[in-house]
Amino acid sequence: MKLSLLACLCLVPLMSLAQEKTYDVAVSYGAYTSPSFKQHKAREYFAADFDYHLAGRWTISSGFMTGRFDYFDDIRSNDPMSLFNPQDGTNARGYQLYGYGMAKYSLIRTGGFTLQAGAGIGFFNQRLEYPYRVNNSTGGATYYAQSSFTDLALPVSLEAYYIISQRVGIGLKTGGYIEPDFPVVGLHIGPQLRIRL
Repeated sequence: MKLSLLACLCLVPLMSLAQEKTYDVAVSYGAYTSPSFKQHKAREYFAADFDYHLAGRWTISSGFMTGRFDYFDDIRSNDPMSLFNPQDGTNARGYQLYGYGMAKYSLIRTGGFTLQAGAGIGFFNQRLEYPYRVNNSTGGATYYAQSSFTDLALPVSLEAYYIISQRVGIGLKTGGYIEPDFPVVGLHIGPQLRIRL
């Protein structure tokens, strides 16, 4: 009897949190850059979020994002020339892939409009391509070398969207990723399309 009473006391608050049971799939595409690198230039990103709306203003989300950017590499590279965009002052390109889980809170939620902020934890994989010159008896050549690593990432986001029909919404997503060894490893902003299931 005591065990049943204890189980009810634990499950009732959890059940009340999950009463809304609304699911969203949100995709976004826009500009992405990484301010931890020299002369960084924005390129594009693509993100997909899978949101589960709890009762009240809370949402639990999981998702992934991939982005790329150009920058000037003078640490790993021994050749300042670029094969990507020689006129823009960059000589290297970065690719980043994120997987994450987040908790989001609706700061404003009126009618079909929602403004929500989120934070969470996840991982990111970074791959860098940079020019590397190899000298040999015939004079040498420049190649693109690669380095990559995977680490912990702490995503933060701000999303504003409006549900224009029962199942479709449009909005704007912006945010960033903080990594323990760098202040900020990625910033992004772009339009969002949301499908309510």
